[in-house]
Amino acid sequence: MSGDKDKPAPGSLFRKAIGYVLDRSATPHGSVALDWSYNPTGEMAAWASCFHFAAETLVRDISTRETYADREACPIVFLYRHALELCLKALLLEAATLMQAEGEDPDFSEQLSKHDLKPLVTPLQETFGRFNHSWMLSKEVSCSYEDVLELVEELDRLDSGSYAFRYPVTKSFNSPSLPHHLRFNLFEFSRRAGKALEGLQALISRVYFELCRIIDDEEEIQE
Repeated sequence: MSGDKDKPAPGSLFRKAIGYVLDRSATPHGSVALDWSYNPTGEMAAWASCFHFAAETLVRDISTRETYADREACPIVFLYRHALELCLKALLLEAATLMQAEGEDPDFSEQLSKHDLKPLVTPLQETFGRFNHSWMLSKEVSCSYEDVLELVEELDRLDSGSYAFRYPVTKSFNSPSLPHHLRFNLFEFSRRAGKALEGLQALISRVYFELCRIIDDEEEIQE
């Protein structure tokens, strides 16, 4: 019974039928069914792609308009930053699984439990060096450790807790969440963050494929 207390109660918007149902309308377009309870950690990279796509959609919308409010940049930066956090955590999880398969015993629980980006990147330097080569990722995709580190350091200086671009004030509600008159080019930020995310997704795939190769080799030996 205690497990049921942790589940959200069904309401007028999220209804419980077989699982939770968002939409009971006759029109299927727009209805979604979310279910990843079998492997939630394996969803990290896929979720990152969704947040990345949402950010790019908003950037494209602004690029077609003559005018826009400066504050419209805040949800865009948040979406990119969150996609980056998810990607880095997905890569860290894949790297940890690969290290375990190769006989090591890594512990990244402290890094994974926080929102800071730099602590997620630092343990991955060896992974970048091992897999980040053009013949592995393709010439069109690049993801240097230095570029990613520079990006996350800039973001951490402004928003280490993934809070500053979500609220106009700090948690104490007595000061602005961002420096006064913060200026940046949204399209340049989008380009840099997008490049890093594409490279990280490719890197996640490379680590996963290497893990699959090791598992396949072990299975062949056992046979």
